[in-house]
Amino acid sequence: MLSKKKIVNILSSLIFLFFYIINYNNYVGSKFFFLIYQFISFILFLVILNKKNSAFEFFIYIFFLLSFWFKFNCILYFKNIELIEGDFDLNITNYDKATLVIIVVFISCIISSFLKKYLYNIT
Repeated sequence: MLSKKKIVNILSSLIFLFFYIINYNNYVGSKFFFLIYQFISFILFLVILNKKNSAFEFFIYIFFLLSFWFKFNCILYFKNIELIEGDFDLNITNYDKATLVIIVVFISCIISSFLKKYLYNIT
């Protein structure tokens, strides 16, 4: 019998894989950045599922995941949605620059969560 944690991990990995597959061709930048972006987003989601996170960590990570991962994937899927947030130039290099910033933010969240766990000896 599979535990609840394994079932959640399997379902979440299938959801992230689904979003990766449907948006792979829609992403106009570097496909390698897009792969890393999806993988790091999945790792951040697994960090969110950790029960030892504080309420602040939980809500800020959920906010980052919904705004930087889910919204961006929806924009990629629905190609004809216009970006109305600021003066965003739709060049290929700008997609890669924005994706790189999101990757750095997600990695910093993951590292800070692990550092907090080891510095405060939270078991």
